[in-house]
Amino acid sequence: MTVLLDKIFLILSILGLYFFRITTFGLLPNFLILICTVYFLFRHFQKIQFDKIIILLVVLLTLNLFSIGSANIDLLIEKISKCLFLSFNIFVAYLFYLHLQVFSRSYIGRVFFNFLVIIFFGLVLEFFIEPINKIEDAFSNLFYPTIISLDEGRELFLYGALRPTFFLQEPSHVGMIFSLFTLVSLKLNNSKKRFNFILLALFILTYIVKSPFIFIGLIYYFLFRTFNKVDLSIFIYNPKYFFLLFSFLIFCFLLIINSQGNRIIFLANAADTSLFFRFILPFSNMIEAMRINPFTGLGLTSGELISEHIYTIANKFNISLETEKNRQNLFQIPNAFFDLFISFGILGSTIIGFISSKLVNIKSIPWIDWFFIFLLVNTSGILSIFVYKSIFTIYLTIDKND
Repeated sequence: MTVLLDKIFLILSILGLYFFRITTFGLLPNFLILICTVYFLFRHFQKIQFDKIIILLVVLLTLNLFSIGSANIDLLIEKISKCLFLSFNIFVAYLFYLHLQVFSRSYIGRVFFNFLVIIFFGLVLEFFIEPINKIEDAFSNLFYPTIISLDEGRELFLYGALRPTFFLQEPSHVGMIFSLFTLVSLKLNNSKKRFNFILLALFILTYIVKSPFIFIGLIYYFLFRTFNKVDLSIFIYNPKYFFLLFSFLIFCFLLIINSQGNRIIFLANAADTSLFFRFILPFSNMIEAMRINPFTGLGLTSGELISEHIYTIANKFNISLETEKNRQNLFQIPNAFFDLFISFGILGSTIIGFISSKLVNIKSIPWIDWFFIFLLVNTSGILSIFVYKSIFTIYLTIDKND
């Protein structure tokens, strides 16, 4: 009975990861994740390292207390509440990691590959069959906020067609999920037929989903199949490997240009709002935060402490503040990498990374996986459950202990 329940909750937890943008009461992770978390808590209670979890929570609270602006009681309450929410998400992801360890690596690989196949064919069918597209639209209108729903006019102008999302909020989320599932399927499977299917699926989705985040999976596929178990120093001592990597990156760049349609014009002129909110604004905010407090950052705020800087950058890049969506996005940074340094500074980020690494028994992380993690944390915000469940899933693929 326990074995059956473990498998059922594994499937439910992966579904919860897939629908990570659906939340409970607009704050907590979705209902599937919460149900699985309760089961995992009781199922793996003896394995949980509560001492390290508590230390991480204390460190997060301390860093927020000593960050800029904490003397303001309203701002301090916001920081503490977000700190607790961040700690909860890390704890949920950690429990997910403990449950993944119940199964063999090959079984986890098969499960993630099966999900990947379902997602691929779902996207293809949605793209070509209109009734499926209408069902997906009804689902999205029910579960996702209309403020950030897809602009059909913009989609048709930029890409020439409505891009499929297969019950996710937007195509970029498809790219994030598919790239993560690609990594797990590659590392925990040994079948060449599955590898070939993944490669074919990535190329097809490049022209159907047309999200740059699909290229995260494509880049990882190339690195894993070409440089797996190769030391990073090989690029210095053997020029042919560097030339091979450089040639592939040029190929990816040309593929992006070819697949992005009219959007490439906006990207080339730095006029794309997605590019601005995901990368330009977060990078600019990080520089500003480092100038103010490089050691412990600004704390987990919504950006009020640097609001003048944020509005200045928005005006510089001609970002219209007349739409509610743009005004909201100015203070919701969808980039955990930059947001980590904005919130906790250099010292705080280092301490958090060190303590978090102690939750898992991994001696070293291959440079290819470090590269993937770096790309992944640039796709979602610091409070997103997706970031932490993804990182702990990657940890599972590195951990050799079945």
